[in-house]
Parts: sequence; structure tokens; C-alpha cells
Amino acid sequence: MELLNFMNEYEWCYGCEHLVYNVHSLQHLPDDVRAHGPLDSFSAFPFESYMRQIKDSVRSGFAVAKQAAQRYAERMSFSDRLQISGLTNTTPIGATDVSTKQVIMFNSSKITSCQPDISG
Repeated sequence: MELLNFMNEYEWCYGCEHLVYNVHSLQHLPDDVRAHGPLDSFSAFPFESYMRQIKDSVRSGFAVAKQAAQRYAERMSFSDRLQISGLTNTTPIGATDVSTKQVIMFNSSKITSCQPDISG
């Protein structure tokens, strides 16, 4: 009941032109929880977080799907080459968290995303 009140107040405050799909979807949420269980059991969040990587891989608005597929193929190819040539990438390909120290090892040499790189 509170959810329907919220939606009515939302429409009254912001107008029906601002009732976007996400707000509309709220009215179905109680039925979805009854049918599928807690929100965590049917959340799309894992897919949504990967969407950022896909979005960042696209460089222009032209042939977006082709660009995303090409960048994915490049990442997979690069990952294979790291393993074939004896390199070890200790950071997951596609990691975008700048607080994560990225490291690539080759034999006894190490390349990191932190300064300075000192061999030893």
C-alpha cells in the first residue's frame, strides 16, 4: 500500500512524463518477490556492473555492438597471449578499480601500476 502511495505522490510531484520505467516497475515488485523470493535471488546487478566495462569499451556512437564485440575479442586475445608468452597477469583483465595495484610478471621482471618499479 505504501508503495502505491509513493507512486501516486511521485506522479503528483513530478508529473506523469517523469514516471519512467523504473518507477513503473515498482508496482510489480511485491508480486515479483512473492513469485521469486528475496530481491538478491533474481537481481540483475551482476549484469549491470559488467555493463560499465562494455560502455567503456565503446569509443563512438557508430556500430556500438561491433565495437563492444571487438574490444571483448581483443581482451580475450591479449589474455591468451599473456599466458602463451610466459607472462602472468595477476590483475583480472578489464579491472577498472584504480585503487587496485595492477601487476604483470615476466620471468623475474615485474611491471606494476604503482611507482616506482624496482627490479630485485
